[in-house]
Amino acid sequence: MSDQEVPLSPETGDQSSTSEHAGETVNFSQVSVEKVSAEQVRLDSSSVEQITADQVEAHQSLLYDVKSETCSVEASILVNNQAGALTVQDSMVAMARTENLTQTDCASGVIYTQSATLNDSKTGVLVAQQVQGASVHAGILLASKVEGNVDTVLDTPRALLAGVVAGAALGLVFFALNRLSGKKSCC
Repeated sequence: MSDQEVPLSPETGDQSSTSEHAGETVNFSQVSVEKVSAEQVRLDSSSVEQITADQVEAHQSLLYDVKSETCSVEASILVNNQAGALTVQDSMVAMARTENLTQTDCASGVIYTQSATLNDSKTGVLVAQQVQGASVHAGILLASKVEGNVDTVLDTPRALLAGVVAGAALGLVFFALNRLSGKKSCC
């Protein structure tokens, strides 16, 4: 099986499918599919709940759960992704775990990656070994190395300081409560 194309319904211009699709290369246009397993998956204006593939390419599509070696999305919404390499442009990503991330003009929720290159993007939480960026806004950034213009609310040193302060404050509260209750915990 070399290529599999899902035809459009002539009456509606849209086809919904709840079955599984498998093959070497699967191409979808204007369809809704539950599960796809293939070497290569190409989507255009489609919705897929679960994809397992070596390579995924999507344009104007909604992808719920994607597991792939490489994933490239443009003008799409990606809910959950696990990939070796993820390239995202003009899209939204809820959650991704990847080795390498390239993101341009995007918004993302939680990203865990080894290496991230972001341009004109916003992210809620970014955990990475290395971050390169231009015009990046991150709520929480935990990274070993950051290069470029990256604005954060909470970065690695501030997160460490917040953790130490919160731990000390909780320790003092529990100590005071223990003393006020009159119980001796040891010796």
